[in-house]
Amino acid sequence: MNLKVSWMFLLFVLLITGCNSEAKAYKFGAVLPLTGNNAFYGEYAKAGIDLAVEDINNNGGINGRLLEMLYEDVGTDQTKAASSTKKLIDIDSVDALFTITTPPAAVMVSLAEESNTPFIYGSSTSSLAVGKKYTFNDYPSMADNCELLMSAASGVHGKVAFFGTNAEFTQLCKEGIERVGTLNLFEMYTPGDTDFRVQFTKIKSSESTALILLAFAGDCDHAFKQMQELGISLPVYTPLALITCGSQERIDKYSDMLKGGFGTDLAFNPEDEKYVEFKRRLGERGRTTEIQGSAIAYDSVMEMADSYKDCKDTDCVVDNLRKLTEYDGLLGTIGYNGKQTVERQLRVIKFKDRGWKSV
Repeated sequence: MNLKVSWMFLLFVLLITGCNSEAKAYKFGAVLPLTGNNAFYGEYAKAGIDLAVEDINNNGGINGRLLEMLYEDVGTDQTKAASSTKKLIDIDSVDALFTITTPPAAVMVSLAEESNTPFIYGSSTSSLAVGKKYTFNDYPSMADNCELLMSAASGVHGKVAFFGTNAEFTQLCKEGIERVGTLNLFEMYTPGDTDFRVQFTKIKSSESTALILLAFAGDCDHAFKQMQELGISLPVYTPLALITCGSQERIDKYSDMLKGGFGTDLAFNPEDEKYVEFKRRLGERGRTTEIQGSAIAYDSVMEMADSYKDCKDTDCVVDNLRKLTEYDGLLGTIGYNGKQTVERQLRVIKFKDRGWKSV
């Protein structure tokens, strides 16, 4: 009888333990623009994140525990970024945070720091992470992108004009440009504006021979359309081309405006087996464009999951993130090298035959 009771008690303990173990899945939270003008960014990021979670769980999870990803949509209202992040932290008790683009990232930084929550964002505004402890930027520096682009443009064109979003990343781009050259004209637009004819009229009259164009993907359509209407046919140089004004959607609509243009891109091997397989899996889910944007989001989640291994607190996690030096990502080698901002290699690409080619 006692033996029977002992076995029943043991079975009860095992059942309870199993239930508790299952309930202790790690929770990561992603605050993304999944609707509205910037849904382009949120959609490709979510596609990459979903595959990362799938791969992590298919390979035993993190420290033997499954990973659950919670999504919050900020749409076009950036005030939602604060309430969504607070919900993820205070109610859902997430173990890590993610976002893309500067507006939500700028809102989320202080909340992540105050709650000691590891946070990786993808934005060309790297300054948000500088001097922080729990915040990391997994995106190439806009200053470095624009320095590389200006070097390519100024070597061919004597007078280069600039048109871009009135945002911090534009000022960073300008800083990069001025490392290697001088602009003939610098024009900006306020986010939300769709009429750029005043700025483009100035550019047309400036005798510039090339244009550096830096805008959110949705704004690029307005820019190209108005350039066509004003008869502006300058060679276009665009930073991070494949996820901004040189994305596939822009190519489909305005390939004539991109003809002869240049851009920057991450330096990686598109024939790498891991990347090819990733691209195939995205295709099965109906995503055939913005593959690299999805790959960056995938890499970010994998970096975080890897940094959580054998850690019991978030200080350990962020220490591990900073120690990443030669992480083998989908888009090449990744390293934070003791800092809060990532180091990824860049390259110049040229638009030719309705597509981007390495120079």
